Amino acid sequence: MGEDNSILYLFGLSMQDKGKGNHFLNLIKNNVKQKAVINIILLHDAVIGSSSKVKNNEIIEELLNIPLHLHTVIPDLKARGIKVEDVHPKIDPIEYEELVELFISNSRIVSWL
Repeated sequence: MGEDNSILYLFGLSMQDKGKGNHFLNLIKNNVKQKAVINIILLHDAVIGSSSKVKNNEIIEELLNIPLHLHTVIPDLKARGIKVEDVHPKIDPIEYEELVELFISNSRIVSWL
């Protein structure tokens, strides 16, 4: 099991929903203030925001400037026609095996699907 202050967020909502995205962002900022170690996995429609070709994605841009680890799931990228090489350089593309490792290494898991 991971550190007591580690949290893994599974985020699968579209980043175009500003209300939910901003609520999520505020939650993350609060967790970071409390010294939590944060991993966020973008999956489902949220992977679209991980592409460096997507413009005006304020939520992703803010997340990239917070001390946390941001990942995106490669099979979800492929299902949406996004090439791994187009993923923003600060976002780590992962396979399902690495996803399982993140489940094991974090003490809490929170789903935003």
